[in-house]
Amino acid sequence: MSVRPILVQATELYHAGNLDEAERQISSYLKRNASDPYALLLASQIAFDRGNSAQAEFLVKRSIALRPEVAVAHGHLARTLWSLNRSEEAVPIIRRAVELMPQDPGLWSSCGHILAAARRYEEAIAAYQRSLQLNPADNEPAYQGLGQTYGLLGRWNESLAFLLQGCANMPDNPRIASDYAAALNFVSECTPMQQRAAHAEIGRRMSLHPAPRFPRPPAPADPGKKLRVGLMSGDLAQHPVAFFMEPILSCRDQNAVEYVFISTRAEKDTDAWTRRLREQAAAWTSILGCDELRAGEIILKQKCDILIDLAGHTLASAVWMFRSRLAPVQMTYLGYPNTTGLPQTDYRLVADTTDPAGYEAYTTERLLRLGPCMHCYRAPPEAPPVAASRRPGPIRFGSFNVAGKISTATIDLWVRVLKAVLGSTLLLKSNSIESDASWVLLRRAFEAAGLEPHRLVGVARTKSLREHLALYDDLDVALDPTPYNGTTTTCEALWMGVPVVALWGDRHAARVSGSLLTAAGLPELIADTPEAYVELARALADDEPRRARYRATLRDQVAGSMLCDGPGMARRFEAALRTAWKDACSAQPSSPSGLML
Repeated sequence: MSVRPILVQATELYHAGNLDEAERQISSYLKRNASDPYALLLASQIAFDRGNSAQAEFLVKRSIALRPEVAVAHGHLARTLWSLNRSEEAVPIIRRAVELMPQDPGLWSSCGHILAAARRYEEAIAAYQRSLQLNPADNEPAYQGLGQTYGLLGRWNESLAFLLQGCANMPDNPRIASDYAAALNFVSECTPMQQRAAHAEIGRRMSLHPAPRFPRPPAPADPGKKLRVGLMSGDLAQHPVAFFMEPILSCRDQNAVEYVFISTRAEKDTDAWTRRLREQAAAWTSILGCDELRAGEIILKQKCDILIDLAGHTLASAVWMFRSRLAPVQMTYLGYPNTTGLPQTDYRLVADTTDPAGYEAYTTERLLRLGPCMHCYRAPPEAPPVAASRRPGPIRFGSFNVAGKISTATIDLWVRVLKAVLGSTLLLKSNSIESDASWVLLRRAFEAAGLEPHRLVGVARTKSLREHLALYDDLDVALDPTPYNGTTTTCEALWMGVPVVALWGDRHAARVSGSLLTAAGLPELIADTPEAYVELARALADDEPRRARYRATLRDQVAGSMLCDGPGMARRFEAALRTAWKDACSAQPSSPSGLML
């Protein structure tokens, strides 16, 4: 076979998802043709999909040096730099790509992705819109990019409008439907039943696409066996998913359960949290860059009894794999505050405080409840001591939640709080505030609700997690958003001695902070109505001795509570897994009212 057909064959193998054989062939080819720019580009793409971004950068730069006019190579280099957290460096490179091929809608979408990662949100929106001008009919990346970017800016009406347009233009596309359903979590005007319908639509669209055929996993037969549990996520690093999973894993009963990890995202910089998780793993594998067939084969080799999705419909999710039934029992937990909508997801792990009786109506899975709390918080070791007192000055409220959670309902509620406390200010911390456009939009929204501009303070980012946590020393009272509560931020505030005012809502996402506060023994900080929320925040602002007591005692109280009880959470979690496994072994359907543990 001549050398050029070998390159063509390797390329075809790569696009078919067979990375192993593609890599073998292109490596052999490059030994004889080390200066072929297209072979170097393909080798770079394979390295990138393997998670080796540094090697990918080296190879694609060699390719560009040989053929600088290839637009796809510039686009790939930009994506590689983005994966190495060098988005600003990637911006001029992706701009060069669209200059070389200005009629390519895919490159314009990639340009939008890079600009959004660099927090140049308005420029990203313009790039996505140019992509849609070139291809309005079948353009998943542009519709998704616009939906996500407008969401980062808190402009949910525009986000939903573009995603709905994408759903109409691509009526069989489940990923656009997924993004649309996920965006609804941030909108209080959408009822829980409307959210369920939107998520069920994902399952309907998914059923229109033939799934790969795999051997069916062996039928469960031994209810007492040691369970092999697969955890599938793209957030196995410094991320809330890792924060809340690590105590469960480190306190596991090694005679009862073992965990394997299935990563869906490149590990950009393996950090301390990744290393901690790896220490707890019986096995660790990745399906990054694999098509559905290859990914399914990798997962099946792990021989999981139970497969748990930790991402839902967030970025880097692989919940789609569930439709092929890759384990006897399939569940979703932790990383997404709603149903998956996929009929092949058997269970959703929740708490009886986040999903009380009757919430079965809002989900397509059977609810498996973990008791009063579904989270276990373990504070990072770099957390600084709680300051003895806050700096002098007027009362300062605050929230460190992402800007996308600051809904219209939240803004109205927080403005009412500030109007009730004379001279108070509100400190907001969010990465998207680094964008001038995002900060301007937030300020305008608060001003439209009646807040004087000088009472709103914004902080974009801090250099380290320790500095982030230390910033809580500037707060008197933390305010939780609605309808999409904080989770990690609620735990962090309490750990740093700051009381959090929360509102019980009418759906899972709107009840998480209430669940956390209940587990921490702080039900007095949860309001049942918006009016009670305002009054609770006002009363805390007026009661300096009470705030001082919280500052002095909250850390110890939280540390000794159910919220930080790793062994207890591990036992409840394992009991839930065992209940589901026994149910599968007996092939008896669960109670329609859900399972309580």
